[in-house]
Amino acid sequence: MSKERFMVLRLYNEMTQHEMAVFLNVSQSTIDAIESGVRGLSPYMRGRVAARFKLDADFEEYYENYKRTSI
Repeated sequence: MSKERFMVLRLYNEMTQHEMAVFLNVSQSTIDAIESGVRGLSPYMRGRVAARFKLDADFEEYYENYKRTSI
């Protein structure tokens, strides 16, 4: 998962970095580091994201729209 996709997942779920950190049981600085590209998603974090978020067709549509409008 790219840093952009990770950030869009947070926005799609209308969460702040702090809220997402609490939801995933990590620090806010971890969320910030992932979104800024300082740190990649570890296998542990990928598993947490997959277990906690629904990456369905609605999210995919939201993500595609985000990419088109953020250029």
